[in-house]
Amino acid sequence: MNCVAQIQANRSGIAQRRDPESLHQMRIGLRRLDSALDLFADFFPLPEYLQTELHWLSGHLGAARDWDVLKNATLPELATVIDEEKPGLSEIEAAIADRSEEKYDAAIEAVDSVRYQQLMQKLEDWLQTGNEGIFHSAKERKQALARIPGFAHECLSHAQRQLFKRGEKLRDAAPKARHKVRIAAKKARYAAEFFDALLAKKTARRYVKSLASLQDELGHLNDMSMAGKLLKELADRHPNLGQSIYFVRGYLAAYMESEAGKIQPAWKAFKKSDLPRQ
Repeated sequence: MNCVAQIQANRSGIAQRRDPESLHQMRIGLRRLDSALDLFADFFPLPEYLQTELHWLSGHLGAARDWDVLKNATLPELATVIDEEKPGLSEIEAAIADRSEEKYDAAIEAVDSVRYQQLMQKLEDWLQTGNEGIFHSAKERKQALARIPGFAHECLSHAQRQLFKRGEKLRDAAPKARHKVRIAAKKARYAAEFFDALLAKKTARRYVKSLASLQDELGHLNDMSMAGKLLKELADRHPNLGQSIYFVRGYLAAYMESEAGKIQPAWKAFKKSDLPRQ
């Protein structure tokens, strides 16, 4: 499964070069793996011990990524709209940088650990041999393979219905509701990518492209929502910066509200795209 290859290929970039893009790509690999396992859960249920270990790894990578985005993307972007010099802003940036380094160190320790190596080995063993015997005959296997096109259409249709349902009130949605739309868009996109070989290429490319644009806009807003939570955590850790952080969070909330309007064009473009056919 290329999801596992994507995870493994980015380990050295994190551990040896502290490369933010490698961290991002490993997280994407984990998310794609999670989506694939969710799609095929009825056929190939993931053992609980692997679920626990994947959750452990995802937690470390997610925390490192969240603080990295705050340090290198969200805060610099926000700084461009803050129209006055606020005492304590440089101290906030330094505190964020320190926290980001701590979380990145923890991520490096995780991917450099024996626990990580054991997880990857057990996962690959399960993918290769854990489902042997699920088909009791060549005929049963042939029948199962013949059902794949219908199963693919069912998955794609279900993912799209869920996304439409979540996105009905996207214009006025709160951050928590937008996050649910983002997750639904991610699942729809990954489902289309998983079944790409079965789909009409041109339609599938347009569909995935429209989903990617929607994900980008929703992801940008989610980064800002997460930034608000991280800044609150920072204020709890650094009470002396409380007032300055309160000021920054106020600007963040107003900026996020203004950026939310950019979702609608992406949502309308997606709604015009056709569900890929086989």
